[in-house]
Amino acid sequence: MIKHFTLFILLIISFSTLSAQTVTVGTGTSISAFSPIIRSYDYCLYEVIYQAADINMSGNIAGIGFQRVDGTYIDSIADVTIYMKQTSNTTMTAGTCDTTGYTRVFNGKWPNDAGSGWREHLLDSMFTYDNNFNLQVLIVKGYEPAVGSTPVSPRWYYTTSTIGTQARRYYGNSPINSGTNLSTTNFISNIRIQFDAVGTIEIANHQTQIYPNPSEGLVQFSFAPESDIKNLTVFNINGQQVLNTPVNGNYTLNSRIYSSGIYFYRLTDTRQNIIRQGKLILK
Repeated sequence: MIKHFTLFILLIISFSTLSAQTVTVGTGTSISAFSPIIRSYDYCLYEVIYQAADINMSGNIAGIGFQRVDGTYIDSIADVTIYMKQTSNTTMTAGTCDTTGYTRVFNGKWPNDAGSGWREHLLDSMFTYDNNFNLQVLIVKGYEPAVGSTPVSPRWYYTTSTIGTQARRYYGNSPINSGTNLSTTNFISNIRIQFDAVGTIEIANHQTQIYPNPSEGLVQFSFAPESDIKNLTVFNINGQQVLNTPVNGNYTLNSRIYSSGIYFYRLTDTRQNIIRQGKLILK
């Protein structure tokens, strides 16, 4: 009885820790079509500082998401590049585009399917964040012909800064370069930050397994039925959702129905908190 009780407590501790790996900064419901990614102009850039006190967590950042509101244009947004760095600055001033000190963490298409909610993607490489400094994020959208403004262009939720101009941006039809002028704003796009938790899961309870990976046929998702995991979502390399299904304990994915390539999986609880996510390679 003591043994089972101890295991139960360990599972609770493990999964509570894992749920805490998701950090949301910004709960505002103001709406903007100009931050962080704009489709009513050919090019756009958005640079923002998220305060360490609001993040309140350190570790490897594995993915981020922005909170979509609406927009009839629902194609993935092409040529999005994201950079990150740590900074002691708390606000930004007007100036020109500068990538000094940044690490490029993502380049590709950003998900933009219909409806409201978080549009998230894993980073190409994780970014180590120590929470001793603020997190500065730079999002650049390369050339893509503009679509119509509202109600066509997607819009995003933001929170108004209480400490000043924490962000700056550019949107227009001229290519972005080191001479591009950026104007300041106190519009802080709501962000959801995913810290890597794979190692924690595997070490803590040894009951979450995804195998084989890479796979040429079936992929087995196996975890304790009493865990918080209730849903499996799979995305292709372009961020498009190819599978969304409830799960309970075990699930077998038939990879033969998908084209070979790189995919991303996400395991979430009933509140859509991410319990585990990672990469799938299907041959």
